[in-house]
Amino acid sequence: SRAGSVQDKLSNLGTLPDPVPGQFLTPDIMEGWEPARVIEDTLHVNVRITEMQLLPSRSVFDLLFAALNDNSAGNIECSKGRQQVLNILKHGLQSIKQGYVSTTPSTPIKQGYVSTTLATPSKQATQFIDAEMRLINMALEAIERSTHDAAFVPSAHSPVLRTELEYAGMRLRGCTRALDRLSACFSDLHLSQTEAAKLLTKELDILSASLASFPEGNPEKVATVPLVKTSDAMLQAHGNATSAVLKARLAACTWEASNLQLYLQNGQASEQSELFDKTVCPKQLLAGVLGEAAAFQVRLLDFEGAHSKLARCLELVPGSASAVTLARDCALYRAARCKNVLAVQSQASWQSVVSLGAQLRERLKTLGYTKDNIVRAACVPTILHIVSNNGGSLEQVMQQRVQEAQAPQDLVDLILLFLLRRGMPPKRAVDLLGLQVCRMLLEHSALVCLSGQSAQILKAEDAMNLEDILQMPDTLLFSSVAFWPLEEDLVVATDYGDTQHAEGDFDPVMYLSLDSYALVAAAPREKAERVLDICCGSGVQGIVALRYYAQHVTFLDVNPRALQFSRFNVRINGFQERTSFAEGNICDEPLPADIVKEQFQVILANPPFVPNPDSTASAAGPLYSGGGADGELVHAAIIAKSMSRLLTPGGRLATVAEVPNPSSLANRVKSWIAEAECASVDFAGSVFT
Repeated sequence: SRAGSVQDKLSNLGTLPDPVPGQFLTPDIMEGWEPARVIEDTLHVNVRITEMQLLPSRSVFDLLFAALNDNSAGNIECSKGRQQVLNILKHGLQSIKQGYVSTTPSTPIKQGYVSTTLATPSKQATQFIDAEMRLINMALEAIERSTHDAAFVPSAHSPVLRTELEYAGMRLRGCTRALDRLSACFSDLHLSQTEAAKLLTKELDILSASLASFPEGNPEKVATVPLVKTSDAMLQAHGNATSAVLKARLAACTWEASNLQLYLQNGQASEQSELFDKTVCPKQLLAGVLGEAAAFQVRLLDFEGAHSKLARCLELVPGSASAVTLARDCALYRAARCKNVLAVQSQASWQSVVSLGAQLRERLKTLGYTKDNIVRAACVPTILHIVSNNGGSLEQVMQQRVQEAQAPQDLVDLILLFLLRRGMPPKRAVDLLGLQVCRMLLEHSALVCLSGQSAQILKAEDAMNLEDILQMPDTLLFSSVAFWPLEEDLVVATDYGDTQHAEGDFDPVMYLSLDSYALVAAAPREKAERVLDICCGSGVQGIVALRYYAQHVTFLDVNPRALQFSRFNVRINGFQERTSFAEGNICDEPLPADIVKEQFQVILANPPFVPNPDSTASAAGPLYSGGGADGELVHAAIIAKSMSRLLTPGGRLATVAEVPNPSSLANRVKSWIAEAECASVDFAGSVFT
């Protein structure tokens, strides 16, 4: 009867999936693993322990109880039955633990390292010993608590009931914890511990292979770490795994680079030299490792750390084309992310921006820096095609047109500087823009001066001494921001499209795109005393309004950097006396005091409209891409609050957005206004598509 009961329990137990890497097991450890089986009248039970389930499921308890008792009708919920099973589990775990403790490796290893000298069976040499011990201790503690808990009943939840997605999440979290430990181990590893380093690298490769088989995409192949956090558990686990594997790779490269550096300093063969290829120059090896480490830091958005490593790389191997290019890109990313970009601290500086801004606009207009001329010079349908092009082919096309006398060199150079972010010799920049204008742009970090092949960033106060800079070799000026021509002589500065968001620090200011130009062209230009520019970004809509029909414009944005750019753009266009600025979110309550004290005759809005439920598009960092779950969160708030509170009777609201189901937009607009719980509003609207 006992054998029959055991067979019944075995059939009810089901088949659990094989252990997967990331749960502190490698693929070859438990091939053909089964939860339990009977071999020659002996019951073999394999118990899986994880942090989420330290004790076996109810089905395993039932199986063990049936095997231990003659009375197959016994109840596992009785105190004696539970204690029997707990004792068996405790004995088994203590035996395993004792096996680890009694094993002495031939060379000392720190906690977290794996050694092939561990004399344990079943290929346990490749298991993560520190994690095994930790889990065993946690399980023993759980058994002790259960022993003294009279109300303890084994959980009916069994891993066999978990979904594939839950297993994937557990797998990712297991890999992430293991990778975090590897990073710490590499950081603590002494330079003489080459064998331990080899074993750590082997573990890293095993975990990397595990990530590669993840069904939702390999976290190690993601271009950069997630830019924003998400509330979605699986995406969060995926992003954490990306960060963990990149950091582990970086830690491994850093340890290897330190060893190579020591080898170079010793000037002779050392214990570490056996790791390296003797047929390759050690300097080239070190430069290669530093370059690899820098690439990982770029993906981790640590541009400063990457830039430092690339500078050292170029000291070892001067002229490396890939290192020079990446060093320059890192320098430009660092310059663009600076908080001082277009920031003005004093009234005297503001006055300088106003006067020299007028000179800048005049120079650009004189040199033909207009939308139509740029399109003709680059042979593209619209100016927006320049943004979507990496610049390489356009540069060749424009230089060819210069040779054919179909485009002026001055205009092409301005396009390369301000739209394609190409370097320009300081003397050429002074010739085009004038000495004082260049100084003003350097002072406010709109231009940045990079020196040498490693692209070292000169401080603004040093770069402003252009007379000295003109004498320095290998020095180029780059634009930290893009300057966009508008109608007539208007010009607006924005961030470049690839300026990297930094969560909790700043969001880039949206470049001018199709929707920006569409609203500029479509918004009615009837005279208005007060205009509100919501989600103002660079201030482009309000600036056009100030030129043609607005007496006063208030600029509203939730992003402090956007207001900083708007203030600068307003001044270089000469409208500073007719503006005010308010920081706040149109979706929040209460609204900023500056926009509720009086109503507006005109409201302009170019809100974020990219659908992003729960920040699932974790690479869409900037605020301008966060339109809520359906893309209409901000748009709906703008329409409802404009109609109910912000517009004067007879006022106009002009917005632009990509909307889902445009045929039903009118009905959605009515519902947004109705949900605002305001008095009845009469309005008429037109939709242009």
